[in-house]
Amino acid sequence: MSLIEGKHYYDNNYLTAVNGIVKIDRVYKVDESMFTECDYDKLGEIYKQLPGFIGDYFGCPYWYGLDYEFYLTISFEPVGLQLTGLLYQNEFEDWERTFHTLLEKADFPYIEECIP
Repeated sequence: MSLIEGKHYYDNNYLTAVNGIVKIDRVYKVDESMFTECDYDKLGEIYKQLPGFIGDYFGCPYWYGLDYEFYLTISFEPVGLQLTGLLYQNEFEDWERTFHTLLEKADFPYIEECIP
């Protein structure tokens, strides 16, 4: 399966680079209500394999730094996995490419209908 924008994820704001920096607010429509303990374990392992992983802080995984610096963080919300952050565009593209590859292999359940 290949992740498709609109079907598997959407952006709450358009990713526009300013001086090579993007502000990220993306939702991956992963259906947590269908998750098993094994799925949570797989997701935790995926997080650790992503570029820039620094650990869990404030109950959420972080990459590259903490809030108000260059950072990425992700958490489960009612609409899915919400990714937020501020990062150089090339670092985000590398992170995103790796994340998509790992998500595709994990074959998690996705929310069929989701209105952003």
